[in-house]
Amino acid sequence: MVLGGAGNARLAERLSELTAGDAVAGIGCGPGTAARCAARAGATVVRVDPALVMLRLARFLTRRSAHAVRYVEGSAEALPLPDSSVSVAWSIASVHHWVGLDAGLHEARRVLKPSSCHSALPQDRV
Repeated sequence: MVLGGAGNARLAERLSELTAGDAVAGIGCGPGTAARCAARAGATVVRVDPALVMLRLARFLTRRSAHAVRYVEGSAEALPLPDSSVSVAWSIASVHHWVGLDAGLHEARRVLKPSSCHSALPQDRV
């Protein structure tokens, strides 16, 4: 898990067209590989996870990074983030842990800035 996530992190960065200045909400932090990747690209990053052990591991692995990443306790269904506060929200290999898929998607939509939501997605399906 610690060594194998770099490819997924780079793919998420590329698919989200991440740029310096983006604010990223990572739903499910795992070992923090994607968070460090996004921070190296110049994004500000907050990763949310309900598992304290994963938060501790991610913080430990990120401690030497020159890039600031915040790791906070929380769940996909109740993100501890303000409305419209991020330009990118991703969940890499953790959606299967969500208790409520609809609630998690609603929260992701809530924290995304309106200009960040893909216009092709119907508002009632995001």
